[in-house]
Amino acid sequence: MRVTYPDYYQAFRCIGPACQDNCCIGWEIDIDPISAARYQSPCGQLEAKFKDGIQWEDPPHFKLKEQERCYFLNERNLCDIQCALGEEGLCEICSQHPRFHEWFGDYKESGLGLCCEAVGRLIFAQEHPISFVQVSTSEIPDDDGPEKHLFQTISHIRSTAFSIVQDRNLSLRTRLCLLIELAHTYQTCLDQQDEDGLEQLLDLYCSKEYRQKMEGWYRSIPCSASEETWRGMLHLLKEQNPLDESWPQDMERLEEELPNLLSQAHAFWCHMADREYEMEHLAVYFLYRYLLKAAYDGDVLSKIGFAVVGCLAIRLMGLKRWQDTRQFSIIDQIELAKNYSKQVEYDADNVIELMEAIWAEDWADPRHLMSMVAGLFPAERKKDAGR
Repeated sequence: MRVTYPDYYQAFRCIGPACQDNCCIGWEIDIDPISAARYQSPCGQLEAKFKDGIQWEDPPHFKLKEQERCYFLNERNLCDIQCALGEEGLCEICSQHPRFHEWFGDYKESGLGLCCEAVGRLIFAQEHPISFVQVSTSEIPDDDGPEKHLFQTISHIRSTAFSIVQDRNLSLRTRLCLLIELAHTYQTCLDQQDEDGLEQLLDLYCSKEYRQKMEGWYRSIPCSASEETWRGMLHLLKEQNPLDESWPQDMERLEEELPNLLSQAHAFWCHMADREYEMEHLAVYFLYRYLLKAAYDGDVLSKIGFAVVGCLAIRLMGLKRWQDTRQFSIIDQIELAKNYSKQVEYDADNVIELMEAIWAEDWADPRHLMSMVAGLFPAERKKDAGR
């Protein structure tokens, strides 16, 4: 089987007690059948703890103590199971988190979720464009892979999306607007089964001449998305199933301060001009994690829209943090991306709701998304920031 993963994937290490958050708090962790059977067998010093700390109903899961701490999370914020049995003693979820894997027949992709602070450090600390490593393994292929032709088509579309997002000759405004345009034009061709049109679009979007032409075009896009448009996006995020009780209040504060926030977008962009790669990496992360799934349902539009909305929401959250403190460090970026990821990505219903909104809601219309992008990202490129 061929396996692909980001260039930072193998560098991941859990930072344990040094983490400002904790993946063993606030989650009810299910236990896979193999681990459950192991925990039911004699385990020496942990035998009594397994008896008291696991709810054995289907599915079995670790009980939570006060403040929603996992029963096995000790006072040093370390896992008693790992301390006693080593990493091999962990259940599947605990040993894999925050890794994710997707299977496409004889092809597999692995990655690291942004819900983890240590992953944010890996992603946002590197200035060079993210690349991907492919290796061959002896893993048995999945029999239920996607239709091969559609898989190849979506793979080409995603490669084009990566090349657009990582084209540092273009402003961030142009890169994100091109993504939005790409989503809608490709979706039309896919729906109409227009293979000649798809090939022509691939050539067009890979053209430097076309990209430079659109750079000039997108400079003239109005950056005055209506408050109603912004509120549509924020209202959806606010009303999603909250993982953290502070999330709805955070979204409400963004709504309340929209006019003032957007008036400072250019100043914040100047502050961030030397760190444009952070937004680039964020877009690549979302595209990598979701877009290839369109090989199963043909839905390119919602996957790319999901990536753009993630960039818009996290950028707006960053603008709010900068407005409040007049500082915005990489630690701030990591924290906000982590909060968004935990809230939106780690609830399947929230992901589905947002992707469905890309199709159905007026605020997600391409002209409105482009106007929101223009409101947060000036037309200048990084080199123009100091002028």
